[in-house]
Amino acid sequence: MQSQYIFGTICSIDLFEDGTEELYAGLFERLNQIERKFSVNIADSELSFVNSNASEGPIVVSREFFDVLKFSVDFAEKSGGAFNPALGSIIGLWGIGTEHQRIPETQEIEEAKKHCDYRNIILNEADDICSVMLADEKLRLDLGAIVKGYAADELVKLLKENGVTKAIINLGGNIYAFGSKSNNPDDKWNIGIKNPLKDDAEPIVVLEVNSTSVVTSGNYERFFIENGVRYHHIIDSKTGFPAETGLASVTVINESSTLCDAMATACFVAGTDAEFIKNEAGPGKIQLIFITQDGKIVKK
Repeated sequence: MQSQYIFGTICSIDLFEDGTEELYAGLFERLNQIERKFSVNIADSELSFVNSNASEGPIVVSREFFDVLKFSVDFAEKSGGAFNPALGSIIGLWGIGTEHQRIPETQEIEEAKKHCDYRNIILNEADDICSVMLADEKLRLDLGAIVKGYAADELVKLLKENGVTKAIINLGGNIYAFGSKSNNPDDKWNIGIKNPLKDDAEPIVVLEVNSTSVVTSGNYERFFIENGVRYHHIIDSKTGFPAETGLASVTVINESSTLCDAMATACFVAGTDAEFIKNEAGPGKIQLIFITQDGKIVKK
């Protein structure tokens, strides 16, 4: 197993007997490529360039950037804005997980909320040329709620190309259990879901999975406490504040880690009874495990 600090977290890959130094190096280089393209914290990333320039007119972007942003905008529409790639202005105000985290002033939040409409992200594709325009000069993209899922899926592509038979990818809690644990396809990986209410407790649920992603979003991941109140990093665009739906964590299980990542955030913001969840979850679809703040487990 090897690890590197990427996406603001520890990213680990275990290739077991298929691991070579060359393959590990290629996988981590791919992760670093994705971070350099999509990070809001890297001044010369493609995302930062779009944020700085796309309000002046359409900006030609890479196919990769366009596809991830298009997925994000489409999922924002599907989830009624519970997942929102246009939250950069509000996320920047809170600064949760940085040295500048704070509770913004009410007027700051109200102003930023005016510039978080994902419908102002204008995408165009013609003759294999992809462009993005931001129809609001103060709108700022932030794809932090989806990029680790996308990165996990990209690593899985490389594993398949290189004939890897089994691997565990852990991108700061975004898990992809690739292949089966042994030559017996019924021998599944055991993936534990953290108890969000007790740091040192045993996993609250243990899943048995093969070739699938397990992504959890929770209020315990990045947060600060002020005057006894916990302020976590999952922002509700309707309020401009950390989402409060009675949930401590949401875990999503599906073969697409990109979908899992977006869905985990959307479900945490929308709560257990949102209409889009009824359409997406169920047998043969996405599996969901909600942990409420009073310790109840709800599966869908």
